[in-house]
Amino acid sequence: MHCQVVVLGGGPGGYAAAFLAADEGLEVTIVEAEPRLGGAHSRSRLVPRHLPSIAGIDRAYGTTPGLPRTWSQPMLKVLDHLEEWLIAFLIGAATLLIFVVVVHRYSLDMAATWEWDTLYDWLFAVDLSWAQELCIYMFVWMAKFGAAYGVRTGIHVGVDVLINQLGEGIRGKVVLFGLLAGAFFTGVVGSFGANFVWHIAHTDSISPDLEVPVWIVYLAIPLGSYLMCFRFLQVAWSFFRTGELPSHEHAHVEGLDDEVEHAQRTGEPEGVMIGEAVELTEDREHLHAGHSKKGPGPGPRPQRTADRARPEGDEEDRS
Repeated sequence: MHCQVVVLGGGPGGYAAAFLAADEGLEVTIVEAEPRLGGAHSRSRLVPRHLPSIAGIDRAYGTTPGLPRTWSQPMLKVLDHLEEWLIAFLIGAATLLIFVVVVHRYSLDMAATWEWDTLYDWLFAVDLSWAQELCIYMFVWMAKFGAAYGVRTGIHVGVDVLINQLGEGIRGKVVLFGLLAGAFFTGVVGSFGANFVWHIAHTDSISPDLEVPVWIVYLAIPLGSYLMCFRFLQVAWSFFRTGELPSHEHAHVEGLDDEVEHAQRTGEPEGVMIGEAVELTEDREHLHAGHSKKGPGPGPRPQRTADRARPEGDEEDRS
């Protein structure tokens, strides 16, 4: 095998150097004994899994933690994008349609009150009685596929106080059982839904307002449930191999960590995160008023996630 650069070890320094060389157009090979990059510290959870460098590699190269690259690169990346695009389209279309209906309703009432007969006749001829039904159907589809997206990204609410008190071995088994139970439940719901759609498709049932075949509407049940079942199995397989679950930071802004890293590499001024801006503003107001809620001083400035990912010795004075 021919290559221009060989990197020994896929830890934080190794994969960072490898991808930097690849960005420069060099042929790079990483030699790593473990099935995934990140180093021993990320696998033992001494370093958070959501470091921007690791997350950036996953986004850029379409890899999913714990899954073979042959699965991750082409198929799962397309499925992830289709899932996100469908949810975004349904949210946007439903919001726009509701806005149009509200404007139409109040405009019709205004035209009747002010006796604008021409405008009233034109608005009255526009039939939007089907809009409410369509919005309901779109929200149903959005909820089914949004639930699958939530399993993949780890944004579902879960009560894990008792599970976190268990030992590492028992905790892993309980979490894995819960994931497999979720896959079994959604698989059963999807199978019953598919059977229901199959039978109703052989009837003449149509929706009241849109007058579309009802089986098209109920198709969201098997499709969304089977996708959710697949996501449960995907997360279970990843947890079985790596011991990690997908997590979501509510304060995280997509793409902001990449901008911070780019600014650090190029020496450009770094943008301040929203949480930092609010805290610094509050401290400045308290100091200006002569007192601070945090004691005698504003305290040290909180580090960004990207700053915490830097090796020791590379910190810069940002004051």
